[in-house]
Amino acid sequence: MTEPDYKIQELFDFDEMKVYYKVLKLSPTGEYFLIKRFDDLMAARVCVKMARKYKKPIYHYVEE
Repeated sequence: MTEPDYKIQELFDFDEMKVYYKVLKLSPTGEYFLIKRFDDLMAARVCVKMARKYKKPIYHYVEE
């Protein structure tokens, strides 16, 4: 199986006694780095979906 381009890591903060999520992106070197931290899994999933959507430039052409 190939490594996914993005991963969501679930963690527990013992000081705040709550779960949080990290969105990680795969770098060209093969290591993951943090993009953003979320308190909600659905928000983290939306972040990954948007990151994948906008991975390549999207162009809109306007006719004169």
